[in-house]
Amino acid sequence: SRRRHTRCSGVSWARRCVQETAINQAVITSSPVVGVVFYSEEDQVIYSYSINGFLIEQIQEKSRIIGQPIVIKNQYHLDTLIYGTENGQVIIRDLPLLNVVNISQIDYQPIVLSILASQDKKYIFCGCEDGEITVVTDPHILHENIPIIAAYCLLYTSDAADDLLCVDLGGRRIIKK
Repeated sequence: SRRRHTRCSGVSWARRCVQETAINQAVITSSPVVGVVFYSEEDQVIYSYSINGFLIEQIQEKSRIIGQPIVIKNQYHLDTLIYGTENGQVIIRDLPLLNVVNISQIDYQPIVLSILASQDKKYIFCGCEDGEITVVTDPHILHENIPIIAAYCLLYTSDAADDLLCVDLGGRRIIKK
């Protein structure tokens, strides 16, 4: 995927950042960084932004996402995005980088309208267009193959960090008089 170094500010930063395309779904993520994930059906792109308006990643999805994605914690207590598609797939991605953790295909390829995960995170319930409820029962569905150890770090803590000459190591603004 392409990475743009976009920085937006103000109340409508998300609207300007996703290039005036319609935002069909949005979720908030909090771990490892606070951010917002948007999906645009127009261009079938998922955008991951830091809460300060920096584009972290964007990916082109191969099929339309139907229904609202959900965010749950994986075994490392990091946020994971789960959503269903129009061709019967349940896709799990890590956040904020949007790497694929797992793709499960429902056998008869219904349109997945809604997603719900059990509290123990062993089951994902999929409400489908045909009225069926499909349960994805793989107990390792949320577990990545490679352990995540120090894979993420917070690069800045505030807007003050944008100006590297005026910020201490804790992200606090240094005011020179």
